[in-house]
Amino acid sequence: MKAALMACLALLFWDPAAAQSVAQSSALSRAEAVNKAGRQRMLTQRIVKSYCQLGMEVDAARARAQLAEALPLFERQLAEVKPLAPRAARELEELWPPFRALAAGPVSRSGAASLRASGARLLEAAERLTDELERAGGDPVAGLVNLAGRQRMLSQRVAKAYMLEAWGIGNGAERDEIVAAAAEFGAALEHLRAAQQNTRELRVELAAVAVQWEWLAGAVAQRGAAAYPLVVADASEAILQRMERITRMYEALGAR
Repeated sequence: MKAALMACLALLFWDPAAAQSVAQSSALSRAEAVNKAGRQRMLTQRIVKSYCQLGMEVDAARARAQLAEALPLFERQLAEVKPLAPRAARELEELWPPFRALAAGPVSRSGAASLRASGARLLEAAERLTDELERAGGDPVAGLVNLAGRQRMLSQRVAKAYMLEAWGIGNGAERDEIVAAAAEFGAALEHLRAAQQNTRELRVELAAVAVQWEWLAGAVAQRGAAAYPLVVADASEAILQRMERITRMYEALGAR
């Protein structure tokens, strides 16, 4: 009823963009909405990570492409899920413009420090949005979508903290952030691997993530002169892409 009413109002005021946004959001399943909102969490960390890679000139071409893709993707997904959780989405809308301006601006150490602080607030807001959408559905599969989707964020959070530390602009909290995110990733991975809803394909994908995670964990343990930012960038990217597939597979289970 609510989605239908919003669609009618959009037509009444002849706003094609609003009508399209409502149509897209009303067509989302609960699992799809949780997936998209959860991807927002990942993007807050990925943007900071890519920004730092540009500053350090670590695989700069790919980092620039990631940044160029992430900014419009965040805005597009926010518009798609907003009608389903308008209050939580409004908080993201308020925090996004200053974060985006920093991310799209000149790359500098001071910019990275500001982006880190702004990204932390944006991540918290994205967490609230995703959790609200999951609770509204009351669907166990949506919970798995949320958990798997959060692994995407954790892979980027570990890499982001590592890049900040490697660039020499960490505030001393990055190592603790890496340890905490790594512990959370490992625990969540075990939970996912034990899920009764897993198909054979999901079990294979999750086992592959476990191997990739060991590689990333070993890389982020290196510090100072022994730091390997390129290895961390590659390993975190591999995990992100595989967790993206896994999250979509859980999303597909929710659509059955």
